[in-house]
Amino acid sequence: MKQLDSAQLMQQALGLYQSQQYQQSIRLLQLLASRHKEHAQVWHLKALTERKLGQELDALASFEHAFKLQPDNPELLNNFANLLKRHKQEARAISLFHRAIELQPQYFDAYYNAALLLQKQLRLREAIPLLQKALSFKPKHPDAILALAQAFEKSGRVNDAEVLLEATVAEQPGQLKLWLMYSSILRHQGKYQYALEQLAQAMARNPADLSLKREYATILYLTGDTKAAIMQVKYLLQQFPTDASLHHLLSDFSWLTGDDDCFSHYEQLLVQQPQLLHLYGPYIQKLIKANALVKAEQITDLYLAQKQTAEALVYKGFLRRSAGDAGHALSFLSAAFQQQPTDSEIRNEMALCYLSLEENEHALLQFKALIKDFPLNQAWYAHYAAALKHLGQSTAYRHLYNYDSFVQVRAVEPPAGYASIQQFNQSLASVITPLHQTQRHPLDQSLRHGTQTDDHLFLRQEEPIQQLEQQIRQQVLLYIQSLPQDNSHPFLCRKSDRFLFTGAWSVRLNQSGFHKNHYHSEGWISGCYYVDIPPAVEEKGQGWIKFGQAELTEQLAMQPDILVKPQAGTVVLFPSMMWHGTEPFAGQHYRLTVAFDLIPLD
Repeated sequence: MKQLDSAQLMQQALGLYQSQQYQQSIRLLQLLASRHKEHAQVWHLKALTERKLGQELDALASFEHAFKLQPDNPELLNNFANLLKRHKQEARAISLFHRAIELQPQYFDAYYNAALLLQKQLRLREAIPLLQKALSFKPKHPDAILALAQAFEKSGRVNDAEVLLEATVAEQPGQLKLWLMYSSILRHQGKYQYALEQLAQAMARNPADLSLKREYATILYLTGDTKAAIMQVKYLLQQFPTDASLHHLLSDFSWLTGDDDCFSHYEQLLVQQPQLLHLYGPYIQKLIKANALVKAEQITDLYLAQKQTAEALVYKGFLRRSAGDAGHALSFLSAAFQQQPTDSEIRNEMALCYLSLEENEHALLQFKALIKDFPLNQAWYAHYAAALKHLGQSTAYRHLYNYDSFVQVRAVEPPAGYASIQQFNQSLASVITPLHQTQRHPLDQSLRHGTQTDDHLFLRQEEPIQQLEQQIRQQVLLYIQSLPQDNSHPFLCRKSDRFLFTGAWSVRLNQSGFHKNHYHSEGWISGCYYVDIPPAVEEKGQGWIKFGQAELTEQLAMQPDILVKPQAGTVVLFPSMMWHGTEPFAGQHYRLTVAFDLIPLD
């Protein structure tokens, strides 16, 4: 009779779980688990319920117990692996996904989930076949199609992504995320008019969708029809006046066209509705990027008057530190830290304040902790390097920034069919120069007095651009092979002959143009190819690239360690974590370059 009661309780617990009554379900499952320590189904459902309740550590323990009882249950393995990957046990998760596939060779979920995890790790050669296999079981599954298209694009198979999405949107016109991905693929290749045509079809089928209209306005802007793009965004803001993404587009479009009143729409709305907290942060961020720091602090104070959020406190801390008031800044940052003690930006800002206040040990401990917690974020290595340099710890600094090995200038060979690199650069410039359509630099980039292209340049299909990527790839491979072996070094430990260009863009600097000192937080290796160089570079330092001059605050000013003279037809390669910038140059001639980031692949 007791077994019958337990069976009934199990059915009741399952019904409660399926109807999302998780608290009632867990009470029954805890009772059943105490009665049946060897019943895998009870422990499996208990783990699933605990996860729904946010009790993930309990769920891990319950999954572990169920797994020991029933190690050959594909569904259990798949569910357990999904939780393991959330807790950074990715190797074990992949192993369990593969075991589930062995046990059930047509198990869509296991193929799909394993592929997503491999794709996150940029193991694209493994992820793509798994997604293709998953789609052989569910050929119309929109999320799997989207993931496969993304994997194709990331691995450089842009045409495959385009063909896949073209067929899918024709067959499944109601899938908005697939239309948006298709438009994105076309946009990245520079196929703007065709992208607009496809978006027009999508909007005709989905006239109320804002995301399609935003994408349409973005591509209109890229075609050079800036007035129409801005008019469209303003029209959309009349319908959705509090939408942050539309305010972002309007301010960016207006800024790039040279409009000095490009942020007024934020303030006008916040004066009317000061309770719109989600708009303060983006507005303050844009003011900071535009170097309007006094105005940024005024808006931050209005934000704090509405609510003492961690975001508002961090902005206040940053602005106080930037003004040279690190002690006062630290009080705001400490308050933010109390709200969000794991937030990396807060911890970094606190470390910079400690450094400004000469509380050096506190600063180094914070940077070391950030590096340990976020080992792939190059920002923390850059800031740690700046701290080492500021403190005069030259041995540790030179070990981290080994300029002799890590900064290399390499001559790029002209592609087949070109008599010289100068001839190739002329062809390349004729393709790249028309892409520079804006009036000034993007707000969130390091250049000043110049322009920068949008999207991933190496995804465009113009032949000179594709040829440049191949020639640079050859030099990057030689660069990597020249690097010493040292698995204890944060740059060298990632050494791999297989790599992926995660971004590429062109910069056109005009007279007095320069790059502020910066680093590339998401890269591994970064580089700059010189297409056309102004005569002023012959005057020592003008237009030269410099390394090792951190840009933190005036209180932490430092000099560059080395400067490298640019030369057309060469590429400079260096670690993404390395501070770098350029000196301004005089004269009417411009400076045209192609820059890029890449990361290693497993």
